[in-house]
Amino acid sequence: TAASGESTGLKWAAAGGGKILQVITDTGSVQYSTDSATLQTIDDPVASITPSNSSNKVLILATIDAYARTGDQIILDLQRAISGGATTSGLSGETHGLLFGESPDNATFGQTFVFLDSPSTTSACTYKMMFSNEGGSVTIYAGGANTLAVIVLMEVDGT
Repeated sequence: TAASGESTGLKWAAAGGGKILQVITDTGSVQYSTDSATLQTIDDPVASITPSNSSNKVLILATIDAYARTGDQIILDLQRAISGGATTSGLSGETHGLLFGESPDNATFGQTFVFLDSPSTTSACTYKMMFSNEGGSVTIYAGGANTLAVIVLMEVDGT
């Protein structure tokens, strides 16, 4: 940092940012299905985190199985709900979400995705996974009674 009283005009400052401040996780084993092209929420697992500073970020790691009985395109994304504030579905802002895959007939494929969110709040933030069928014509599935879906939230120091 600049310091006029120092012979070099500079002074070492403490490093900031990037530290993991808290970790929240939840698991679920419920199967969801839809034939809709509109993103649907997955309510298990669901995790909430309350950032300690509005400049902090939330790193989301999520994994879930997805499949279609006939080949079709599956879109996966996230939803964030801020306590007392807005709910944002399709957090990525992309038409094809965070993940877009074509399921071969009757094939299950595990999907893992990572997203760094900047909620700009110190209110509780609740995160859920979402999924849809890009074509909206056949039933697709996410999660399952015999598989474990996981969502992990990490508050990252943004100072």
